[in-house]
Amino acid sequence: MESRRPLFTADAEFADDVFSLSTVIDRLVEERVGLDGLVAGVVERLKRSVRVNAFGRVVHFLPTEPPAKGLGEPHTGRLASSNITVTIDPPLPERAGKLVTQRLVHATRMLLHQEPAPSTDDGEKLRWLLSAVVTAEERHAIREALALRDEEPVTVLAVAGAGEDRAAAEGLAARTSPEPVLVTRVGELLAVVVRGVPNREIDVPTGMSVGVGETVPAQSLHTSWASALTALRFSMPSRRDRGPYRLFDAVIVDIANVGVLRVLAESVAASDVTALADVQGITQLAENGPEDSLAVMEAVAATDSIRQAAQLVHLHHNTVAHRVRDVENVLGFSLTVPYGRTRLMVGLILYRVAVGNL
Repeated sequence: MESRRPLFTADAEFADDVFSLSTVIDRLVEERVGLDGLVAGVVERLKRSVRVNAFGRVVHFLPTEPPAKGLGEPHTGRLASSNITVTIDPPLPERAGKLVTQRLVHATRMLLHQEPAPSTDDGEKLRWLLSAVVTAEERHAIREALALRDEEPVTVLAVAGAGEDRAAAEGLAARTSPEPVLVTRVGELLAVVVRGVPNREIDVPTGMSVGVGETVPAQSLHTSWASALTALRFSMPSRRDRGPYRLFDAVIVDIANVGVLRVLAESVAASDVTALADVQGITQLAENGPEDSLAVMEAVAATDSIRQAAQLVHLHHNTVAHRVRDVENVLGFSLTVPYGRTRLMVGLILYRVAVGNL
């Protein structure tokens, strides 16, 4: 009989624990138990809470007998993969956590591939297109049902912060194009599909932000969504309901302007940069300093002088000079030494990606 001791609590048993859990996962996938069955089975063996968010579909079980849907939202042990997020609480040791997450992400994708494509709800159909888990034939049929031609250019936007304000979210979506747009919820985000190129000069309600993906043929719609999610990670919540927004406000971030920095989003997903001293210092300044602290820091990092930075943020240069001294005291390095401003800019980018919207 298989031992029912807790898994991944002793280094000496690591290999046996990996084999034990892998056997459970493989059996559940072979039996086609569905996503609920997979998560419930893993929770029963792992003896920990597991929450899987797969393309906006959330399954969450607690380690009870029999397994029951959880009520809380754990904030620890979170490891992410593109469009699939796995949360284990309490968190596993790092090596075990990475391995278990990889296995669960792979198993989730396999089970989703086994499910039939949606046949009625347009929102659900669109979520399937965004997730890229259906066959080419099924994707073509869904696009036809949504009146999307295969080669028609489309751009997908990811909107964070919509919350329960459906009217504000739909109003934002409508402003992105003079033509009707396709809209669906994906977890806590809003996905907006625009035919052609979207209008980027829009008003964004306070608390929301927008990531703009690449413009692609409709048959590659899911790749635009993936790039929109990456762009969204560099965004910051809007602080006012009316534009225009400055570049460093980062309310609307276009993946085309992210460039090589997009690799940072992938790196941050695999490591906790919030433990870095520079990111912690920037977080302290953002949370405890004046309301425009982030804007001032970005203006200083992006320009060659205090006067230029002051002009960007419409403050007196003496005020900005005083803020710079505060920043230097907290971060522990000078912004006037070679690469000082560059170091600040990298820290600000990592802060955005790590504590932003995803």
